[in-house]
Formats: sequence, C-alpha cells, structure tokens
Amino acid sequence: MSQTWQEIASSKRERLNSSIPPEWVIPSSFCPPAEQTDVSKFIAQSGWFTESEIDILSTPATTLQLLLAQGLITSEKVTLAFCKSASVAQQLINPVTEILFDEALATAKALDEYLKVNGKPKGPLHGIPISLKDNFNVKGKDSSLGFTSMVGKPAESNGPLAQLLLDAGAVLYVKTNVPPGMKRAETYNEVFGKTVNPMNSLWAVGGSSGGEGALISFGGSCLGVGSDLGGSCRIPAACGGLFTLRPSVGRWSISKNTVCTPGQDSIPAVPGPMAKTLDDVIMFSKAFADQAPWTYDPQCVPLKWQEIEPKSRLKLAVMWNDGLVAPTPPVQRALEGTVKTLKEAGHEIIDWKVSAEDMQDMADMSFGIFLADSGNWLKKVLEPTGEPVPPGMLWPITGNPKTLIELQEFHVWRDNVRMKWLQKWNSFEGLDGVLIPTSPYGIPEHGKFKYANYTMLWNSIDYPASSFPSGYYVDKDLDKPYTDYTPLGNFDKTVHEEYNPVVCHGAPVSLQIVGRRLEEEKVLMMTKIVHEALSKA
Repeated sequence: MSQTWQEIASSKRERLNSSIPPEWVIPSSFCPPAEQTDVSKFIAQSGWFTESEIDILSTPATTLQLLLAQGLITSEKVTLAFCKSASVAQQLINPVTEILFDEALATAKALDEYLKVNGKPKGPLHGIPISLKDNFNVKGKDSSLGFTSMVGKPAESNGPLAQLLLDAGAVLYVKTNVPPGMKRAETYNEVFGKTVNPMNSLWAVGGSSGGEGALISFGGSCLGVGSDLGGSCRIPAACGGLFTLRPSVGRWSISKNTVCTPGQDSIPAVPGPMAKTLDDVIMFSKAFADQAPWTYDPQCVPLKWQEIEPKSRLKLAVMWNDGLVAPTPPVQRALEGTVKTLKEAGHEIIDWKVSAEDMQDMADMSFGIFLADSGNWLKKVLEPTGEPVPPGMLWPITGNPKTLIELQEFHVWRDNVRMKWLQKWNSFEGLDGVLIPTSPYGIPEHGKFKYANYTMLWNSIDYPASSFPSGYYVDKDLDKPYTDYTPLGNFDKTVHEEYNPVVCHGAPVSLQIVGRRLEEEKVLMMTKIVHEALSKA
C-alpha cells in the first residue's frame, strides 16, 4: 500500500533528524526552556560549543578564506564546526532540509590534501562551508520544495551552481527550507514544518529563502546561497539582519535546478549570496563571477568582476513609499535617519515619488506572468499524494492558463513597464542609485508578511538590488502605531493594522540600494558607502 502524504512527510522528517550525529544532539541540560523565544546566542552562551568552535563560527567568511588559503586552519576543522552548528540549529529552529555531512567532510579532507600537495588553494572559495537553498540541485539529494510528491526523488547530477561552487573549492554541507513551491514570504510546508526565527520565535523568517536566512542568522552558516524571484533573498535577509544581493538576470547561474514553474523565464529567479557581513557578500560575488559561470550555464552573460573605485559623492533617489503601501513607523524612522546621515556625509539625496498607478501596473503585469499557468504545475505536484493546497496558495490555482497570444501580450506589457521605469530613472541626471526600504516592516510576526512590492519591483524590471541592515531597530516606545493615519489603500490598511511594536521590539530594519541592470559591482560599492556612513553616525 502506498504511503499517505502525512506518512511521507513524517518519514522524511524522521530520516532528516536521525541523520544528525548522536554526539551533536543537544543534551537536555543544555536545551533552552520551551518558553525562551531568543536562541540567537546559543552558540556563544550555552556552553555546548568549545572556544575553538565559537571562534570559527564567529569568523567572517572573508577571514576564513585567508586562513584556509594559507593553511593556518584546515577545512576539515571548519567544516566540522559548521556541521555541528547546523545540527544544533536544526534542533532549535528547523532550517534544514538535506544533510550532506559525510560528503562535506570528504570534500574538506580532499581540499586539505590538495593544499598540502600543491601549495595553493583549489579556488577562491577553498574550504569554505556554504549552505544552499533547497531548490539548488545536489547529486543524490532531494530538492522537494516542501512537497511530499517530490520526496525521495534525488537529483541525478549537480546543478551548474552547485558544480561551480565545488570547482571553486567550496564545501556543500546542508540544504535549507522553503515555503511550498517557493511561493510565499513565509517559510512553512507540510514536509518539514515551520522554520523559526532565532532572534524571536514569534517573528517571521521571510521567504522563500527563509531556511537559509534563519540558518545564517543563528550561526549555522557563514555564507549561503538563496534565490530571488520577488524578494526571496532580500526579505529573509531582512528578517535575519543579514546582507544580500539580488543580481541581474544572467549574471549568475540558475539553470538546471528545481523550480516551481518550469519554463517561466519571463521574469526569472536569480541566485543571491546571503551573509552576516557585506564583505562576505562582495567576496562571494567576485569569486562567483570570476569562476566564469557562462561556461557552466548558457544563459549567463560573459562578464567577469569589474573593480570600481568608490565615489566620494553619491547621488541617490529615495523612495519613501511605493504609492500603495507606506512603511511602518520604525522603517520610516530608519529611512529618515539614513537620509539625514547621507546628506551630512556630503551625498546628494533627491526624492523619487512613485505613483500608485505605476506600481499597480507593475504588480498586475508581474502577477499575471507568475500565475500564467493558473497553478497547473502546483496541481501536478499535489495530486500524486493527495496533499492539500498549502495555506495562502488558493489564489494561484484558479482560472485558466494563459494562451500563447495572451503571454505574448504580457511580454509586451512587461517591456513597456521596463521602458517606463528606465525613462523615469534617466530623467534624474547623474543618478547613481535608489534607496528604498526592503519592506514596509522591520520584521513582522510570523504569518503576517503580506506585502513584497518593495522588492518585487526590481525583479520585474531586472535591476540589481542589495538589502542591508540599517542599524535601526524597532522600538516599542519610539515606533508606536500612527493614530491619525489615512491608509493609501487596502494593503496599506492591513499592514498598519497588523503592525505590533511590542511583539516586534528589537527587530532590525533593513533597506535596499538599487542600481542599473548588470551594475552589481556598483550596487555593492554604494551599499558599502551607505553602510559605513551609518556605522559612523
């Protein structure tokens, strides 16, 4: 008799958790009490990690890169520390979907031997453990995307991204959780359950790279790779107080991985690095670009990393809102403070007022493309096991799939939208970039992340965008809900009605820096300038 979807899910979870080595199962004497909502300091304060392990786990990837390349520390030792911390993270916050510890340690030992024999690192990521979002195919491992019908169907080969990372010397050791089909900004599915925010279990981790963001925020990874279709790297990065980059389409490889709508390349997803430091994101971005991704994936453009000099004076346009939803009070305070700091540092800041009509036009076009198959693929993955439609996913499986003519019309619409935004950008002479919140929220409560247009805009028009922690945090006394606020519309009304500064007190607030297409280097340069200015303020 075939298994029910519930049995498949339970069996998968049992196999996953039983693959954690017994010596890394947290003893009851070290476990935090059930009512404790913050486990973000467990590695440093629990006593369950050695001083050596804590040193490794608190070291940025850029520093590990230098130590590993010089043979001052072994990849085996570093990998063991991160395998242990990922095991602990899994027990506390549930971010992992696949464990690759045996393969990772074999790779690490081989890399140590390579360095010993050849006197040089294998590549720019030599010996660095890197975590991957569940959709990136790794040979012999599932990419189930949270669906029971896709459990037990391991990838037959590495996807181009995984293979490039291995060729660059990286150590792949875990894959991380996503919402069903990567279709939500919350991370919960029927196979693996809910991923919990390590800073506060009441807060969202975002999505769809929510497992990746939570693992890195906890300290179970120093460097990870997510994917971004409408904000799926930037939103989880914001929920974890992390840095990330959404690159332009074609800059890095996304082909031959498991996706929720195969063949949808009208507005494609892109991979993006996620880390606790901006320098780690920059290091990864350079290493990836210089590894010639176009030799792994025919859809990548042949563009190596371009070193550019920092500008002493940036010209940035600030978007205070998107015309449809205004930021909640802590985000508004962070944006105002950032603008003030940048002006005082000598940068030119101008206003870019976004019309509700233009934003709604972009959103209607984008969702029309995203839902062009009316959930046909989703139906196909649910039917084999009888798994129910995931919560919040009823809307993509209504109506009829778009015809070829209708899809062509959407492509014309998309191109017109892109031209409109390009012309608006060009109207600001000498504009370097855009400053805009990552979302209207600091971090919302779990289940209440309901608006992603602040990020989706840049996917729709294909502009690179970073997300970075501003150094501002939600303060229950400073950021009380507006009492005389007139909502811009229904979404705005919901966002502000559900805003709770008491529950979200202490949550970091993130912002984005956006640049022109294929200007990833400039976006990271601008982000560094802005972040350093805020750090000095």
